[in-house]
Amino acid sequence: MNLSEYAGYDGKGLVELVRRGEVSPRELADLTAAAIDQLNPTLNFMASYARDDAEQTLQAATGEGDFYGLPFLMKAGVAVKGQPGGMGSRISKELIAPADEELTRRFRRAGVTIMGHTTAPDLAIARQQNRCSMGRPVTPGIRNV
Repeated sequence: MNLSEYAGYDGKGLVELVRRGEVSPRELADLTAAAIDQLNPTLNFMASYARDDAEQTLQAATGEGDFYGLPFLMKAGVAVKGQPGGMGSRISKELIAPADEELTRRFRRAGVTIMGHTTAPDLAIARQQNRCSMGRPVTPGIRNV
């Protein structure tokens, strides 16, 4: 599978490909990493990249969960053990989560491979990211004012 094919699927479709054995969770994680590497310099959507966490998930995978093998990006502010979780704020950007929060645990039980965090507005309270301390993300096709 290449990036163009990958981009043509939604999460449900990717999970179905894993279930049928047409693609492995590792292949999907590698494609996701390649997409992040290609798109993030322009779109600035990543707050942190959890390559080590993704690798541990892939090595410990049991094949269980409704979303087994699906690469997944958490929103900044959702605690993932060992990852920065500053909620878009410069003040707390260096804080490392000591444990997964309940939402993260549920996603893990569902079988997703957490690849990192996407950006969020400061303290995750604004509707727009115009003043995002992580830099302003770009939405293709939408005029960013």
